[in-house]
Parts: sequence; structure tokens; C-alpha cells
Amino acid sequence: RSDLERKAYFGVKETTGLGPEGYKEATSKEIYQRVLKKASQALNAGVSVVIDAAFLKAEQRKMAEDLARKADVPFTGLWLSADENILIERVKARKGDASDATADVVRGQLARGSGAITWHRVDAGSEPDKTLAQARRIVRVKS
Repeated sequence: RSDLERKAYFGVKETTGLGPEGYKEATSKEIYQRVLKKASQALNAGVSVVIDAAFLKAEQRKMAEDLARKADVPFTGLWLSADENILIERVKARKGDASDATADVVRGQLARGSGAITWHRVDAGSEPDKTLAQARRIVRVKS
């Protein structure tokens, strides 16, 4: 989880909020590098990997794809999406979570966009069990 890695990077508890300094471009690049390095180590040890991060930029998504290709393992990118109001509702309802996302963060991410998405789209707008079932079907078919 990139959120947990970011908190570890700053040496704070996972529920400690980080201000804007925690989300500067250079810091985010470092966090993705750290997450991908850990994923690479796990893959090299023969362990399956799930990388939990926003992957808002095409270059970040490509790095994850390239990591799997270099490790010669299958890759299935899942792009979870939901209506803006649902995303904001969920962010507001979080308690004791490592994420620092707020309604404004969600709005900003949606406004900036993410470019072309080539990963499998998963509707995350309904109940979690339905989202999980959809993701499992995609991974099962793809693997």
C-alpha cells in the first residue's frame, strides 16, 4: 500500500496525517519506487503481488507493467472507479486509515484526470463484495 509506505518514509504512525509536504512530486516518485522495489523483491521470491496505489499517471502504471514483464509474470491491472459522490462519501467515512485523502483530494484527482486507462475497469460504486467478485473474475480469466 502506497499510503503505508509513505507514512514509513516519513517515520510516522500510519494514521498520522501528512500535510502537502508529504505529497510533493519528488516524494511521490520516491514512494512509487519504494513500493515497486518491494513488489520486485516479493516477485523474485516467488510470491504473488498486489500493489495498492492510485496509479494516476500513465508512467506509474507503465512502471508496474514493466516490473511484471521483467519478472516474467502475468500482470493484470485493475482500475477501480466510482461516481465522484460515492468516492467523496467513502473518503469522509474513513476512520483510523493510512490514507490522507479528503473530498478536496478526490475532486482534484478527478479534475486532473489520469489519461488513457488500458487496465481492466472495475465498477467500485456498489457493495464491496460485488467489486471483489468482479475483480476476481477479471484476474481469474486473465491469469
